[in-house]
Amino acid sequence: FINMHECTAEQVFICNTNKHGWNFRGANDSYINNVQIKSTGWSGFSFPTGATFANGGLKVGTLHAYGTNLAGDDPTGYSIDLQSALMADRIYVDSPPKQGIRLGSANHINRVFIAFRNPTASGAYWGVVCEGSANTINSLKINDNFNVSNSGTDGGGVWIKVGADRNIIGNINMFGQNNTGLTSIGALIEGNYTQINSGVISDIVSGTGLKISSA
Repeated sequence: FINMHECTAEQVFICNTNKHGWNFRGANDSYINNVQIKSTGWSGFSFPTGATFANGGLKVGTLHAYGTNLAGDDPTGYSIDLQSALMADRIYVDSPPKQGIRLGSANHINRVFIAFRNPTASGAYWGVVCEGSANTINSLKINDNFNVSNSGTDGGGVWIKVGADRNIIGNINMFGQNNTGLTSIGALIEGNYTQINSGVISDIVSGTGLKISSA
């Protein structure tokens, strides 16, 4: 059993849940791949913090969440909520009705794609929200839902919050919406020592492409 994962789960499909699609609580040193989660009341995939099960880490091949956070009592609003650290190849969030992905600290993700982010003034929703430090996303792509017609103040693509320091995005590719009545932000950087190596942020028509209020 040398060099084997303690748990392996592949080709997993989860749908029509009242709460979380998958509230991951172990085992340590697990590997999951080709996981599709849809039509959940709360988060599609939740990896909470504050317990020993998180010490061994989690490895992810492909994780896809669609049509999550449908319940009125949803406590977080995130399609994928990563409060403990993982290593992942690809995470894909399709049409999040509220928030996309929340990151704690020390996550390492190769590719993140947020398709049809919900640009609405009703909740100021974001594609990726980083609340912790030392996260790495090699490639981040976010497309807004072009069919939404609204006005007011929206959230935006990626928000690196105050206190979320030393985070790295290798390449960012973001396309906003063309609704001139909705004020959005492509990337809001409030944490210190953020590194973005390259990228394109476009079609943030009545908002701000890149806003930096940190070191």
